[in-house]
Parts: sequence; structure tokens; C-alpha cells
Amino acid sequence: MSGYVSFVLNRIAILTVLVAAMSTASLRASDHAEDADHHADHKVATSAPVSTNEHASSAHEAASDNAVSDKAAGPEEVWNQLMVGNARFVAGKPKQREYIHTRRELAKGQHPHTIVITCADSRVSPELVFDANLGELFVLRTAGNIADPIVLGSIEYAVEHCHSTAIVVLGHTKCGAVTAAASGGKMPSPNLEAIVNKIGPALAGIESRDNMDEFVRKGVETNVHWVVRDMLKNSDIIRSHFDEQKIGVFRAVYQLETGEVVQLK
Repeated sequence: MSGYVSFVLNRIAILTVLVAAMSTASLRASDHAEDADHHADHKVATSAPVSTNEHASSAHEAASDNAVSDKAAGPEEVWNQLMVGNARFVAGKPKQREYIHTRRELAKGQHPHTIVITCADSRVSPELVFDANLGELFVLRTAGNIADPIVLGSIEYAVEHCHSTAIVVLGHTKCGAVTAAASGGKMPSPNLEAIVNKIGPALAGIESRDNMDEFVRKGVETNVHWVVRDMLKNSDIIRSHFDEQKIGVFRAVYQLETGEVVQLK
């Protein structure tokens, strides 16, 4: 029995040594990883091969990404910038950006030039669709891009405190929320019912319902107009800024198949 105990104790001692060695190696690897992360985060400022001109170029690129908001551009100019970004997205040629400097600058405060109200659909991401950088868009997303009191309050915040100059209400083709409202069926929960009840009035004036695809297409567009109507009707802050031409409102539909944003009149 004493021989067996000695055998077990010997094995325990060996395992203890191995665990200690592995812990030391793990700590060293972690230290190396932290050093690498620190170096990567600061390589623009510390890497020897990078010239002063390249530093200035990176800073200029970061600043130019937010140039629209910095120079307090008017609504139409902001919209045109969004369309240029969308054209890059459609072509699959997004702008190359420097994020580290931009991220640090934005930690001081935000001044997004555009408020976007759009659907929660995973295929509709405004930052990608408009090829926008951090800090450029103040995005609100709900199923069916509806403007309930919480959304309206969020818009009011951006209008009053972020001084945004454009609001884009962006619907999208084949919207599931609009399709559900168009079906007229009973929703399985009160929360889902609240969504279709909000969209339903926007569809009431559409005459032809024989072709469901066409009905949904028209419904998406009508719902965008209805959201703008609700927004201006139910918010004194937004309406006053709009009436005083401090902010522009743009209606649009995102095309899932092509990636194009089409403005509605």
C-alpha cells in the first residue's frame, strides 16, 4: 500500500510542475498579446516606417468623413452626400477609412448630420447602405419603421442636442411588417398587433388589393409617407424645426435586390 501511495504522490508532484509551467507560458502569451494590441492601436503614431505626411493624411481622411456635419451643410447637401455613399455601396466600392482617430474624436461628443428612421430588418443597415462612418448617422430602427412616442422622443433629442440637419424615413421592399399588416390576419401577440395596427391606417387608402406583391410595394411607400405625417403631426419640436427650415425630411425606399435607395416624392 505504501508503494501505491508513493506512486500517486509522485504523479501529483509531476502534474503540479506541469500546471505551473503552463500557467507561466499562458501569462507570457497574454502579455505578448496585450503588447501587440497596444502597438496596433498606436502604430499610426509610433511605427517607424510611417511618415509625417501619412499621419496628416490619416487625420485628414478621418476629418473629411465628418466634413458634412462639421461645416453645417444644408439638408439637400446632406442628402446628396448620402446618395454618393449609396452609389459606392451599390457598386461594392466602399470608402477606405481610418477608425482609430475618428473613434477617439467622437468620444468627445457626437454631431450626426442625419437621423435615419428605418426598419429593424437585418438586411437594411443604414451605415452600410449609405457607406457612412461612425458619428454620421443617428439611427432608429423598428419593425415597419414606425414612429411611436419613443422613436419621436429620440428624434427630438437628435434635433435639439445633436443639431442634425436631415431626417430620412427609409422603408424597404418586401417589408415583413407591411406584409403582415396587408394580410389583415390576427397577430399572435399584443405586441405584434400593435405594430400592424400602427401600419394599417397607411394601407387603408390603397385601392387595388388583387395582387399582393403590388399591394405590399405600394404599402411600403405609403407607410413611409404616413410615418412622416405622424412625425410632423405628433412632435412640436420636429415640426417647428421643419417649418423653420432648420431640418429637411426625405422619404425613401431601399431596394433589397440592388442596394439602391430611391427617393420618394
